[in-house]
Amino acid sequence: MKRSTYLLFLVLLVSSCQKDVDPKLPPFEEQIVVDGSIFMNEVAKVKLSKSFDYFGSFDSATVFGKIITDAIVNISDGTRTEKLNLLPVISNNRIIDIAYLGNPITGIKGQAGRTYTLSIDYQGKTYTAESYMTSPVELDSAWFDFRKLGDDDDSLGFLKVKFFEPATTGDFYRSFAKRITKDSAFLTYFNSVFEDKFINGRNFELTYTRPIPPNSRAAEDEDFRRRHYFLDDTVILSFSRIGRKEYDYYSSVSNNISANGNPFSTPYNISSNISNNGIGIFCAYASRLDTIMLRKGKKLNK
Repeated sequence: MKRSTYLLFLVLLVSSCQKDVDPKLPPFEEQIVVDGSIFMNEVAKVKLSKSFDYFGSFDSATVFGKIITDAIVNISDGTRTEKLNLLPVISNNRIIDIAYLGNPITGIKGQAGRTYTLSIDYQGKTYTAESYMTSPVELDSAWFDFRKLGDDDDSLGFLKVKFFEPATTGDFYRSFAKRITKDSAFLTYFNSVFEDKFINGRNFELTYTRPIPPNSRAAEDEDFRRRHYFLDDTVILSFSRIGRKEYDYYSSVSNNISANGNPFSTPYNISSNISNNGIGIFCAYASRLDTIMLRKGKKLNK
């Protein structure tokens, strides 16, 4: 068989094996999306929206149109029940969000040892979630670690903390941070959740890179200073214990973000503690706030 005839035969063979695939996707079903929390000594905050069609249009008008503003939202601590009101979220004298909030004076506030129940009535359906607030864990110490850029550059670095992890298995943690005068709100760290599986009952050190505000175009968030703290920054660190279901949710979200765009990654189903096929989370944070002034400490790789 001539080479040209052989190649033509292969092409015809391969093309004959091809088959057009027209996958039949199930119709999009809109679901409620819940982002709810209650921190120690603070009132509850719940943001509600509707899910997006993955193959639908997406712009700012679509985003605003998905915000739910006509739900009835209640929270209970087992003794009292409070109706939350839709209000602007204000930080540093600026409106940064809109959410269902508890009354800052008379409302239910987070306390260790209590179970909090969230109830949402929306379009004839009721969605519920429970979250238990355990006791917080204290940090032993915190300091500023330099990033080594050169002999004359010691202004950038990372926040490091040390704490003793209680000798009880099944503890889970999540952290937030806010730079005073620089950040308008508490920001969560990437991969901010972890469990005590390998550190149970031990002294443990954590290294925190600076979290980046969503959609930031600031120069310090795009150049070599990205994810670094600055010497003399003052940081409020919210170090919190959370429950297993809450950890599963944030861990599954983090895994999906990490796997985004990787064709060889394992797909993860997003966990949720919202009933009635709701999406999202309601989390009680046993939080401890520490104000840390980043001054000169030990250097990295010294």
